Amino acid sequence: MRLRIAPSPTGYLHVGTARAALYNWLLARQKGGIFILRIEDTDKVRSKKEYENDIMRHLKWLGLTWDEEYRQSERYELYRKALLQLLSEKKVYISYDEPHVEGDRRPADTRAFRKNAVFEFQTGKQGGVVRFMTPDHEEVVCDDMVRGPIHFNTDDIEDFSIAKGLDEPLYNFVVTVDDIDLGITDVIRGEDHISNTPKQMLLYKALGHTPPRFGHLPLLLATDRSKLSKRKGTTSMKDFVTQGFLPEAMVNYLALLGWHLGASSETGRASAADQEFFTLDELVKVFSMDRVRKSNSVFDMAKLRYFNSHYIKALPLDDLLKRLEPYYEQQPHVAEIAGATNHPLHERFRRAVQVEQSRAELLSDLVTAVASYRDESQPCDPAMLHWKIMTTEETIASLQHSKSLIAGLRGDEELAELQASLLQKAGEYKQGDRGALLWPLRVALSNKEKSPSPFELVWVLGKDESCDRIEGALARLRT
Repeated sequence: MRLRIAPSPTGYLHVGTARAALYNWLLARQKGGIFILRIEDTDKVRSKKEYENDIMRHLKWLGLTWDEEYRQSERYELYRKALLQLLSEKKVYISYDEPHVEGDRRPADTRAFRKNAVFEFQTGKQGGVVRFMTPDHEEVVCDDMVRGPIHFNTDDIEDFSIAKGLDEPLYNFVVTVDDIDLGITDVIRGEDHISNTPKQMLLYKALGHTPPRFGHLPLLLATDRSKLSKRKGTTSMKDFVTQGFLPEAMVNYLALLGWHLGASSETGRASAADQEFFTLDELVKVFSMDRVRKSNSVFDMAKLRYFNSHYIKALPLDDLLKRLEPYYEQQPHVAEIAGATNHPLHERFRRAVQVEQSRAELLSDLVTAVASYRDESQPCDPAMLHWKIMTTEETIASLQHSKSLIAGLRGDEELAELQASLLQKAGEYKQGDRGALLWPLRVALSNKEKSPSPFELVWVLGKDESCDRIEGALARLRT
């Protein structure tokens, strides 16, 4: 099997293209085939090296490495040869002086251009459009891997253009010539290409080759069921990376946008009905095109964040710290602490990451959350330290009690051990009203109304820093 992904470098890698690449890659790896990257850069005006680099970088980020690499801009001689072959066989013709816009034409209208058809390029003439001579009254059938047989009638297909002059080949033509030359056996792409399929199948026949197998994937929709677009949210892989998504989460979620594990071939029952998390290696083993759904898929950002949270939680701490490095620049002081293991606050940083790891959805948010453990905020209003209707004297007594408890800690307790100890003491304080001990403590440590729990704050800050912050709160209460 030889499969390809053929993006145009006219924009950043789109999530829909990434999903198509993933399905092609999975099938190629599962069947021991070849996965090809073909950059379709014949649009000389809109194609940019920046976009090509972005496509390649983010395919690699997803883990979708390729075996062969091509650029259409380097293959023009191949297209000229095929074009001249079709002209010599009078399967295409050159139409001069026709109107430029053809969007509203009916198929019958374009056949009228045959009256003045020529089969050689004429010197000095401008505007020559090469058109395919579509046969009349024929049926073209695509046995689609996803949708089953799709029937087309050639009476509904215009004499479509395949080139503008000899040196400007157009999409359907170059795609067909490339797929023939590269021996592509299977084409998996979005359903928006279905209208191109009969034209390409006619070109295959005209060039004397058998078409590949086609599989057209359902569209990706926004949550309001409209077509996914930049106006409806993030669509480029570049933006997903910037926000802090992991490639493991992206691959897992993309795989499920149109595909499901389905029933076991042995038992007829779902082999893992509740399984939703798959590694790339696991997907290679279980993926199949016959389990791709025909219905469109909704791209749910909340669901993607859920997947990302799962994979963040599963990362070993050192691996997570490595993944966070690109996001440190958003918080310069974090970069300084994270990058120097001998920094006095380095252990505090590691502990903060470990605490926030359990609830982070994005790597970027995780760095921001870790930065919040620094005590750079303005001292809080002393009134915020009070729990319910506690008096100033009661709040002072509560904080003094907390300070004595923390001062008595060993300092090397694990978070669970420290939490159990403080919870027990809180339950014994003031007739079991835990808030009377824990609320003033948390606000004193964070200077914020909303913050991590007091147990997490004490564990991250350590007993010396915690006692210092409590003393600062007590000083404000006493003035």
